[in-house]
This record gives sequence, C-alpha cells and structure tokens, in this order.
Amino acid sequence: MRWNTMHLTIAVAGVICLGMTLPVFAKREAPKPVKPVLLNGIEYRIVHEQFEKNGSPAGMRAFVVAQGQAIGKELWKAQLYELTYDLNLETDIQDVYVISLVATDDGLHATTEKSREFVIDVKQHTVREIGEKRLPE
Repeated sequence: MRWNTMHLTIAVAGVICLGMTLPVFAKREAPKPVKPVLLNGIEYRIVHEQFEKNGSPAGMRAFVVAQGQAIGKELWKAQLYELTYDLNLETDIQDVYVISLVATDDGLHATTEKSREFVIDVKQHTVREIGEKRLPE
C-alpha cells in the first residue's frame, strides 16, 4: 500500500487528536512564599519540608523559623504541623501549605490553605493550634 498525502494527513490528524485526549498529569505548584515578619530585629519565616521513610516521601512538615536579622543565624525553630501521606494518592495533592503569617498581640498568627490556624508565642517558642484545647498549667 502506498502512502499518499491524504493518508499522511489523516495519520497526523489522528496522532494530534489522540494526544489531545490523553490526560495531563501536572504536578501541583506550591503557593507563593509567605512574606517573613520582622519583630524586634528578629525575622520569622515559614519553612515547609518534605520528609522520607525508607527512601520514599512519607509526609511534610511546616515550621516557623526565627532568625536574627543582624547575624543572619537561626535562633530557634518550632513545628506547626506534620502531615503523613496516604501512599495510595499523589503526594503533591496531599501537601498543605501555610499561606499567611502576621504579627498579633499574642505573637504570630499562621493560616494554612485549608484554614487551619496557629498562634506562635515568640517568647516561649511554642505553637498552639486555634481551636485546640489548652491544657491547664
């Protein structure tokens, strides 16, 4: 059988149509970085880290990191939360990022894209989730 221009055109059109119907699996991009907060010469920023178990992604953690502005050295770090991945799902769709960090009378207030809220006491270096019960002292 001889290929002529018509056969070639049909073959190319078929390949293009097939490519247009195949699903595209794009990785989710992380949201824009959260703007650091500066209080009394200390810069507070949010850091997200993925962790592994047995060489495979196992989850992610979010931290607030305090850094001396003058010395550029990490002073302390406190974990906001940890997520463990469901191994049956793509990891990127399970990630939850902090999207805002603001100074308040209580210290710092962080909010995730899933509307979880945290208060960071910058003097005690502690984190409390809003809505979470406080234990009596």
